[in-house]
Amino acid sequence: GEGRDGLPHKTSVGEVDLKLKRFGYDFFRQPGSFQPDPAALVGPDYVVGPGDTFKIDIWGSIEGSHLVTLDRNGEIALPKVGVINLWGQTFAQAQETIRRQVGKYFSNFEINVTMGGLRSIQVYLVGEVQTPGSYTLSSLSTVLTALSAAGGPTIGGSLRAVQLLRQGKPVADIDFYDFF
Repeated sequence: GEGRDGLPHKTSVGEVDLKLKRFGYDFFRQPGSFQPDPAALVGPDYVVGPGDTFKIDIWGSIEGSHLVTLDRNGEIALPKVGVINLWGQTFAQAQETIRRQVGKYFSNFEINVTMGGLRSIQVYLVGEVQTPGSYTLSSLSTVLTALSAAGGPTIGGSLRAVQLLRQGKPVADIDFYDFF
């Protein structure tokens, strides 16, 4: 253990150091970032949302390269195809929807749809965290990422009872001891 001066407690043989550290809290005090890699690839189950960008390359009977951003209505617009609604779809579903919509107007083409820039999400950390407040995080962020951004729980907080809420309703109860 450490004393107030940051130096280890000196104990003689048979003595017990009563200054115990709480398990897991040092994880949030380590230097470095727990932010997701912005260059990471999204999986097929990533749910697309407003602000996500797609790179669409088409060749064959129609050719073009388009960089489009999902607007706040959950739609993209492709020249010669029109508006395509992707709201609430996974990346795999969005790829198929785009392919199907282009196929309504053209045949004999190949298409490649990849993710460009990812949107940011707004999260609120409240309760027993070091720095409660509003945080803008990558859409690939996890509860651990958000908790890290806030400096982790206070000493009065818990790593065993972290609650995730969406629109004020509990979605998950998380025990970070399973992670550690």
